[in-house]
Amino acid sequence: MLYGHELEMALASANLVALSGPWFRCIDHDYLTRPPPTSPSAGKPEPLWPGGAKAFGGRFTPKGSFDTLYLSSESDTALLEVETIFKTPKGAIVPGNKNPVTIVQVLGTLTAVLDLTDSQNAKHLKTDESELTGPWRTITDPLTHRLGRAAEASGRILALKSFSAKNKHEGTIVAVFTDHLMRHGPSFVEVVDSTGKLNQRLP
Repeated sequence: MLYGHELEMALASANLVALSGPWFRCIDHDYLTRPPPTSPSAGKPEPLWPGGAKAFGGRFTPKGSFDTLYLSSESDTALLEVETIFKTPKGAIVPGNKNPVTIVQVLGTLTAVLDLTDSQNAKHLKTDESELTGPWRTITDPLTHRLGRAAEASGRILALKSFSAKNKHEGTIVAVFTDHLMRHGPSFVEVVDSTGKLNQRLP
């Protein structure tokens, strides 16, 4: 992958596309029994809270950096990404013995997405699926964090679409830099819940 000034220049000229949902998000049920840490104690649960990746790190989000909302292309991919279930080499699904989770469907439109699953974009950035789905938790300053920082800092990129590391060849993920949603109107993401308990829209 390119890095430094070369990466910044490549991102400045990369082709961006618009994407529409639905997407899926898998959330530890306990997080939906209370508001997130950054909200008033009397607030509602926020299924689209983007602060978790900033607090704990994410594939394209260095710990302590910027808010990022991670979405998945299918419900199975969402479950696999948070390791509630696992897929064996032969494709069988096995449980991950995790606490209860909730899957929400996320609607919306994102107007400035860098699609890293597109071969031309990957070639433009000199990267590939192996790099984009490689380990990041055990590596200091992984390549995906460099890419995430540069993409978020550019301001022109609202989200990154990439391969799922846990549902390879079948699922994709989208990492949304939520601080840029207002800049890229009419972009939005929304959980619709007729009960009113988990409905939320950003921005």
